[in-house]
Amino acid sequence: MTPVQACRSMYSINPFPESLKIAQYIKDHTRENDKIAVIGSEPQIYFYSNRPASTGFVYMYPLMENHEFALHMQKQMIHEIESNPPEYIVYLRHQLSWLIRPDSHDLIFKWFETYRNENYNLEGLVDIGENQTTYSWQPHIKWPPSSPYWAAILKRKTNENF
Repeated sequence: MTPVQACRSMYSINPFPESLKIAQYIKDHTRENDKIAVIGSEPQIYFYSNRPASTGFVYMYPLMENHEFALHMQKQMIHEIESNPPEYIVYLRHQLSWLIRPDSHDLIFKWFETYRNENYNLEGLVDIGENQTTYSWQPHIKWPPSSPYWAAILKRKTNENF
């Protein structure tokens, strides 16, 4: 097996192989001290890109759990990102990156739609399929994704973009 095949065999469709290419793209398009945010549970992207996080939340699972602090944690993550805007955001649309439950708060998703539209441009899309992953970058992004599992790579808008 190739490393990607072995990873798929062991971890199914988790975005582990894709994390390497996403991290390399971010590393190639940022400076060493530029902060990033991964909105999803893929902390390996911070490691492989060698870029610091703009939030202390690197796993989303506790934000989706049914406990008294979940909503507060979502608000805290939102505050940290807004107070320290990252150069890039990687947003994962993947059930295994969130483990959303029927009783999960959805504030983070509602906030992200508005925040993203106002502050970030879509720069890349990683469409994750069981047998093939498709990477597309501006100006050649293929939207909508063909798979329910994908990652969006978003770049912060500059003043010239407003």
